[in-house]
Formats: sequence, structure tokens, C-alpha cells
Amino acid sequence: MQRVISQEEFLAAHKEHVAWLSNHATGCRMNFTDCNLSCIKMPYANMTGANMTGAYMSHANLTGATMTDANLTRANMSCANMTDAILDFSCWPLWCGSFTVRIDAQIAAQLAYHLLRVWPDAKTDLVSLANSWKGIEKHELKRIEL
Repeated sequence: MQRVISQEEFLAAHKEHVAWLSNHATGCRMNFTDCNLSCIKMPYANMTGANMTGAYMSHANLTGATMTDANLTRANMSCANMTDAILDFSCWPLWCGSFTVRIDAQIAAQLAYHLLRVWPDAKTDLVSLANSWKGIEKHELKRIEL
């Protein structure tokens, strides 16, 4: 069972994390592994290097949050607001928990850039490429239609 994090607990951990970022001898690195942070308000929080492995962040407000080098492995970000967030060097979760996250054009551009860098052929027909993913049938997902 996931430990539920309150807004107050998040703010206290964030204060310790910011201290840790400025001087690793003080404060404490943020670690919310497998915790429930649903509906937590974290706008413009500095979560650089935070461990959010398996965190449940459904409907969380991460607007403008700095999540550089954050570990988001298995994080559930469904319906989270991540517009203007900074995700450089972090790990985007490639599972259904990221399907309904709200992002802005910059994050979309960053994801597209990385896709096209590793597979330039994706530019020919991105919808056909996406719909050829084996996981659509395996997980009974709907095909993308424009």
C-alpha cells in the first residue's frame, strides 16, 4: 500500500531537498518512492534529482516544476499538469500512467526530438508508426486517429 503524502509533508520534504541541492552536507534528497502524491500542489518546485520511482501523482499540479535528473520510473502521472515543467535528463514513464498527463509544446517538442534522433524514419508517418506498436493489442488500447 502506498504511503499518502500530505501537502504539508511535501512542502517540508521540498524545503529539505532545496537545502540538499545547495549543499549536500545539509538537508535531505527528496525520495517519494512508491508514495501517493495525488492532487498535491507542486508548482515551480525544484525537484532536481528527486527519486519519484513508482510515485502516484494523479491530478498533481507540477506546473513549471524543475525535474531535471528526476527518476520517474513507473510514476503514474495521469491527469497531472506538467505544463512548463523542466524534464531534462529525467526518465519519462513509457506506460499507460503517462497517457493523460498535460504537457506543453516544449515537452512535446523534446519528446519528439528524442524520438527522431533515435529513429529518423519516424518523421514519415508518426500516426502509422504509433499504431504499429504491439502494445495496442496486448493492452487493448485504442488506435490513434486524427
